[in-house]
Amino acid sequence: MLTARRYTDDDAARWDEFVRASARGTALHTRRFLRYHGARFDDRSLVITRGDRWEAVLPAATDPRRADAVLSHPGATWGGVITPRIAQTALAEEALRAAQAHWSREGARALTVRAPMAHLSAQADESDVHALYRLGAQSVRCDLWSVVHLDRPRRRDDIASARRGARLGVTVAPARDPADYAAYHALLRDTLRARHDVAPTHSLDELLDLRERLGDAQELWLARLPDGTLGAGAWLLWHRDDVAHTQYLAASEAARELRALDALLEGVFEGLSPRARCLSFGTSTERDGRALNAPLMAFKGKFGGGAALQHFLRWEW
Repeated sequence: MLTARRYTDDDAARWDEFVRASARGTALHTRRFLRYHGARFDDRSLVITRGDRWEAVLPAATDPRRADAVLSHPGATWGGVITPRIAQTALAEEALRAAQAHWSREGARALTVRAPMAHLSAQADESDVHALYRLGAQSVRCDLWSVVHLDRPRRRDDIASARRGARLGVTVAPARDPADYAAYHALLRDTLRARHDVAPTHSLDELLDLRERLGDAQELWLARLPDGTLGAGAWLLWHRDDVAHTQYLAASEAARELRALDALLEGVFEGLSPRARCLSFGTSTERDGRALNAPLMAFKGKFGGGAALQHFLRWEW
């Protein structure tokens, strides 16, 4: 019989080690990332045990849209049940039942899970998704992501565009100086304001905070124009040791004319390929997944990305 209990701050080190050693856990499941949100969410994360042995963890908080529901996790791109090994389908279902019993006693009537995508695990494993289906959960959203497998050959046209940028004097390298993050954030802010009239999700202080919290699980790549000015940048998160994600991309108009973004991403591919097996470009869907941003999907597709699904499931009880 599994028992679920509330996560406490005393569990933080053991939680992060459990996630690190699991087959599906990512940086976004760790407390070092989730603590970044502070008191913004009402944390309802669970440690699920059999006796003294940890069998699963489930990051979660009260759903901001519904006080009698739990969301896994509102402060992260995904949540779900994290178990020690892959394909522990029966364990995932048992863990979910234990979670339901615990949250029911607290007055919750539903759980929504933002499921991790299959590419995040070296061996595909969506055991908790199927467990939720067997328990009667309904699909409430489906997002479409672009994911590039870095062991596939690059297309000639993309390589040619990147090489043209290099011939025009664009140089690419990872950032080494903390001041580079401030310059990049300014570029990102100006790019988003000019093209979409929006601000970055993260302020500069928040970006620097995440840089400090995540350490080697993040990195910044920059493309400089022939005159040495910053033209384009990509802030990457390492979800696992071999899976990276472009959290933000930004490029000035001058950089676009010089093919700096193409050169930047080619440099990122070359720099990551010895370490990473895939790189994701995020979602291209809007309005809870029901609208496709076709131009954005096409832009990401030019770098070789395929289409991957992220499922959102709601279990009412």
